[in-house]
Amino acid sequence: MRAVDLFCCSGGFTTGLRGAGFEVVLGIDNDESALRVYRANHSHAAVNLDLGNVEEAVERVRAAGPIDLLACSPPCTDFSSAGARHERDTVAGLLVSAARIAAELGTRVVLIENVPEMLRSGCWSVARETLVRAGYSVLVLRVNAAACGVAQVRRRVFVVATRGSSEAKLR
Repeated sequence: MRAVDLFCCSGGFTTGLRGAGFEVVLGIDNDESALRVYRANHSHAAVNLDLGNVEEAVERVRAAGPIDLLACSPPCTDFSSAGARHERDTVAGLLVSAARIAAELGTRVVLIENVPEMLRSGCWSVARETLVRAGYSVLVLRVNAAACGVAQVRRRVFVVATRGSSEAKLR
């Protein structure tokens, strides 16, 4: 299965996807220093792009060829309990942009990773509605990273959105 990693940063999500058997064909982020690390560890294309620009992001992903999975790990700073939880369009709004990109592409599976507090945000409400309107069934999984072999207790949320499958089937 072919995947694209949005908000790829230095490549942690990509590494996990590749370990699970996915062929990651493209990474996108807007932090050039993180992309240098990404490119040093992964041989496929990685582009510097503000993912708030939905039209250009869709164009870049389509140019990479057909994909099965769109992996998204948007910035958590506006959602995290460590911060002020002020939802800025330029940061928290990227979650909505990711949903709009997925809806425009019609990718079969969308995987979103973030902090649990994201689920209480207005941006999540808009993003979820965007996915549902585009025909996705949405399943939210709350996971402690320690249960997955990570050497730290870290609560995360994984959203699995699929087209052509019900939430009941996802469970």
